[in-house]
Amino acid sequence: MPNSTIDRNVTPDQKDDPKSDAGSPTPPRSPGNPSYAGYEYQIQVTIWVALYLMLDKKLTHSITVEPPSHEDIEASIVNPDGTSLELEVETGTYKLMIQAKSRSTGQWTAGAITKVLLGEQNEPATKGVAARIRPLQLLEEDPQKHYIFVTNEGVHPSLRVHTAKNLLDISAAERLPLNTGEGRSDSEQARIARQLLLYPNMTLEVLNSRIKKLLEQYGHVPPANHTDCLSALESAVRLRMTGAENGEWASEDLWKVVKTYGGSIAPNRSLDHYVEPRSYAEILHSMKNLHAVVISGPSGTGKTLTADKIEMELRQAEVPFYVVGPEHGPSEVRGHFNHDGPILFHLRDPWGENRPKPNAECWNDELPKLLSGAGAGRKFLITTRSDILAQVSSTLMEQLAPYLVTIKQDDYQAADLARIYDNMCTCLNDN
Repeated sequence: MPNSTIDRNVTPDQKDDPKSDAGSPTPPRSPGNPSYAGYEYQIQVTIWVALYLMLDKKLTHSITVEPPSHEDIEASIVNPDGTSLELEVETGTYKLMIQAKSRSTGQWTAGAITKVLLGEQNEPATKGVAARIRPLQLLEEDPQKHYIFVTNEGVHPSLRVHTAKNLLDISAAERLPLNTGEGRSDSEQARIARQLLLYPNMTLEVLNSRIKKLLEQYGHVPPANHTDCLSALESAVRLRMTGAENGEWASEDLWKVVKTYGGSIAPNRSLDHYVEPRSYAEILHSMKNLHAVVISGPSGTGKTLTADKIEMELRQAEVPFYVVGPEHGPSEVRGHFNHDGPILFHLRDPWGENRPKPNAECWNDELPKLLSGAGAGRKFLITTRSDILAQVSSTLMEQLAPYLVTIKQDDYQAADLARIYDNMCTCLNDN
């Protein structure tokens, strides 16, 4: 079992010296087992990384916990002094090696980080197991590898240039910490330094907050189920830490846990089983080229679900769209025209859901004017029942005609209807 790393003997006058790691007597040991605390910290970091990379960013189909690769698994065995987590994650163009270390005696000094990067001198290898390749050597040998050091404590001011706010950021550092750059040219140091990232102050409280936010925002797990879902995720990590599934945690397995506790891929669980109508391609074409669409059709043809799917995809775009509804009328929509960034105006039944609203006429004059302002960063997504739309003026119908796409009952073949029926039954069983 890994142990938490402790800085001993740091005096007040030495704590700002990046080279200092020695001084005053060892502080008294606090209650509890630091090794177990570190083990639990490792589990929480693993869950956070899995949710972030597979649910939020969708950059990989799996991560490997304590992988059997030469450098990673041996790092956990050969160096038991630190609470160690090694994850090797394919992200398309490079690999992430993420190591988590808990600590109980204050910030990491440059000397302590140097020991992590270079390893303890003369450290013997475990019999029958090859010596661990140190992080700095790995980065030197392979420009595609990135080493991320996650810890619950802060770092010395001299190390802050190596930190960033997001897990996948590249640090602004141009030189390696302390004496780790000795014997390397400036260009070599600059290259390796950008492969190294320190991620400090990730306390258990911060991890718990981020995990719950990811579960709610990207897993759509009801808040009431967060605690039970987290317990199940912890069990999944523990199993893989013992070698189950060869340490691999696939996104499919992660989603199974999330869905067990009421989560779903989409905000609306029905979208997990969405069946496209025949007119779906035409709807997307209008959104792409005209930057607006009016989806019409009889009740029950999938207008709302189709619009929700488009909204979800725009929310999850590389540059996410901010979404505004019709709640406060055309003036509210126009008031957001100066929004900084992409914006989607999702107008659900602006004229009324079952019958025309008392103020429905306000949209008749204003909607064509609003649509004239549509563009790549300002899109309109409008749904309405065909019988409600039929009651607007002929002039408005002509103005809306370029954007109008109708979903009909015969947009769905028999096989499509069977899938829709099966999906409805699945959703009922899930509930």
